[in-house]
Amino acid sequence: MLKKKILYSSFYFCYVNSGRAGNLSTARNLFDGLHKRDAGLAHAPNVVSYTTLIRCYCSHLMLADAIALFDEMVVLGLKPNKITYNTLVKGICEAGRMDLLKKIMDEDVGFRPEICTFNTLISAHCNNSNVDDALKVFDKLIELRIRPDLTSYSTLQFFFYRCL
Repeated sequence: MLKKKILYSSFYFCYVNSGRAGNLSTARNLFDGLHKRDAGLAHAPNVVSYTTLIRCYCSHLMLADAIALFDEMVVLGLKPNKITYNTLVKGICEAGRMDLLKKIMDEDVGFRPEICTFNTLISAHCNNSNVDDALKVFDKLIELRIRPDLTSYSTLQFFFYRCL
């Protein structure tokens, strides 16, 4: 039984991590198969399998699917971890859909943004030449008593240098 579960999970991760859009539908089918009892296999998707598929959706700019999967995860009682949360935030930022961040940031999923989250947001705002928003994010970081790190400072420094 354990060997079948490991084999099934291995196929799933191979499809998702291959990065090809054609394999995304196969990966989703495998993921959906985790919900079913198939050929004696009974295992439910976990935080890792959800996060992996969310990352794949984000890399294909399929944000609606990524957010829907995130919401499904929460509804099913799975608590997103910092990797899940930051994966979704990064995907939204990379797609330039900053408007979607408010929904994710305001949701009560029991996650407090941490330094990686703030650095992703600062970088995204700088890349979009939104210095005011980048500084607001930095101020929020300070307000929450999260210590800025080298990435926080160097991202802002590079942005200001680029503007000269």
